[in-house]
Amino acid sequence: MIMKKIANLMMPALATLVGLPAAHAADYNCLPIAVQEFPTTQFAKTYMKVRCSAPTDNGTRGGFPTDGTNSIEYFGVQTTDKSFYNRVFQVIQVAMNAGFMVRFSYTAGDTKGSSWGCDSNNCRTPTSMALVRQQDAHLPLCGGMGLNCCENAACTVGLCDARNVCTTNTFEWPDMRKDNNPVELYLYTPPTTGRQPWAFDTGSGISGNQSGLTDKNSNAPDYHQVAFIQQAGSISITAKFPTSASGMYKISAYASQRGNYTQTDQTIDISVDGQSKGNWHPTGTSYTLMTTGQFTMTPGNHVIKFTGLATSDSMAFLDKVRLEPYIAPASNPCAGVCSNPTVFTDLHYQSGSLTTNAVCRETTINLASGNCSNMSSRTLTVNGKAMNCAGWTLPAKVNGGYCIQVTAGTPDYASFATW
Repeated sequence: MIMKKIANLMMPALATLVGLPAAHAADYNCLPIAVQEFPTTQFAKTYMKVRCSAPTDNGTRGGFPTDGTNSIEYFGVQTTDKSFYNRVFQVIQVAMNAGFMVRFSYTAGDTKGSSWGCDSNNCRTPTSMALVRQQDAHLPLCGGMGLNCCENAACTVGLCDARNVCTTNTFEWPDMRKDNNPVELYLYTPPTTGRQPWAFDTGSGISGNQSGLTDKNSNAPDYHQVAFIQQAGSISITAKFPTSASGMYKISAYASQRGNYTQTDQTIDISVDGQSKGNWHPTGTSYTLMTTGQFTMTPGNHVIKFTGLATSDSMAFLDKVRLEPYIAPASNPCAGVCSNPTVFTDLHYQSGSLTTNAVCRETTINLASGNCSNMSSRTLTVNGKAMNCAGWTLPAKVNGGYCIQVTAGTPDYASFATW
């Protein structure tokens, strides 16, 4: 048997699902070491088999999967669906060239491939597959833009990151790089598929770095491709939210203006289900992180859309789009420092004896200074800065005031005063 090694091929997004959505009865992280097309003669190929390397540990890979009494070492695909066959072959090429794993999803107990060469005792036919970096192999697949999608199985496309948030780095497909040519391409209205959940209209698309659109811009913040929105063009994606994921959210992305041809700057409206959540007006040709205000997401499917507002031939680029929980800013000076601080509102405040316990007190009064006594074995800080008991030089306010802390110690009659 002749096994064919693959090299010198391009690398797309790190977590791109290939194939049609299917019931994922079983998954396996395969580190492919070889692929062979059959027949091995000059006749037209009818199927291929991918061989996984022997497991080396019980960590991220955990051994060859078993299906009944069979140990699955190969995955096979027929040429009956030529498009799927070619895409799978390309993914395997990328994985072998870049050292990625391939997460195969397949139906346990399905041995129909045995009729054409995928042996029932060691081979299964995948329903879908995804490129996965080896260090991410322990992260489950998810998708859309649903938050915490790994925990509540809300997703169908993408990969959860270390914070259990779904990333949608799908501006990486279709791949706009062309062989070894340093000049990359761009594409209006790329198709929406299982690999590309974003929908593009005729005024939007995807561009690689240093293309005819981006050659005067800095490189993409995430991998090597960005989305572009020209004039009144738009891109959209559906976010899937189960009940457990509803709550307050914000949308963020990196954005820039086109650098090599712009009559006026582009402004982008961000909407959810047709309701505007704000406008972004990026400045310059370097990518800047932009964020909407907070809004509520309820259970169900929601369409998130980015629409250009320019009336002239203007263009902006987007990358690294994220839907994240909105965390309200701290509202009091001691927030995140100590719990249940004692609040005082008197400018001329006298603490009295502090006992030997640690102390936390806060105020939003406009203090000028303060002093302390009997602190030889204790430390008093204001907003994290140690104070001189002979007279305080106050730091800047935090959340509109001052958080005063005293470490535990003796004597119990230590005290401080403010004015």
